[in-house]
Amino acid sequence: MKKTKKIAALMLAAVMLVSATVAVTVAYLTSTTDVVNNTFTVGKVVITLDETKVDEYGENWVTEEEVSGETVVTPVQDKKDADRTMGNEYKLVPGHNYKKDPTIHVDEESENCWIFAEITVNVPEGVIADCSVNEGWTLVDENVYAWKEIVSAEDDIEVFDDFTVAGDANVEQVTKDHAITIKGYAVQADNFATAQIAWNATFGA
Repeated sequence: MKKTKKIAALMLAAVMLVSATVAVTVAYLTSTTDVVNNTFTVGKVVITLDETKVDEYGENWVTEEEVSGETVVTPVQDKKDADRTMGNEYKLVPGHNYKKDPTIHVDEESENCWIFAEITVNVPEGVIADCSVNEGWTLVDENVYAWKEIVSAEDDIEVFDDFTVAGDANVEQVTKDHAITIKGYAVQADNFATAQIAWNATFGA
């Protein structure tokens, strides 16, 4: 009988010990945080290319509007007041200089980038005497020039501002199939130390 009571007492003590352990565990101080969520948007590089509208002799900045079914061309003094266009049409005269300002615009939502301009003068040999890029552009590939530094959102970079027809040019050779064409390119600035590296890694051959 005493042995049975002793066993019962030991079992009770064990149960009390377990209960005490559970009580201590529950008493630990704890805390949790709110969940941190990572969300992502995709960066983008966006450019456009256009030039200021000029008259057919490239002498004046102009605006154009349709009046009674006819196109009315109005010269303006300030270049900023002129229309923008994807390409002017010129009447070529030997020795004449023409305004032409192809400009690359970096979109307001664009990431920083390196920009490039590919210039193709597709006219009979000897017609164009000069069509030089502005200071700040460097040749990085055949007919491809890179701007000297990284550009940012809303930057506007002019490629060149005029061209000249040779004084002895046979302009009669020129047809509507001939043109000076400019194409813009952009590459993200991040991860590319120079424009040349950016070009070689993306659009370069």
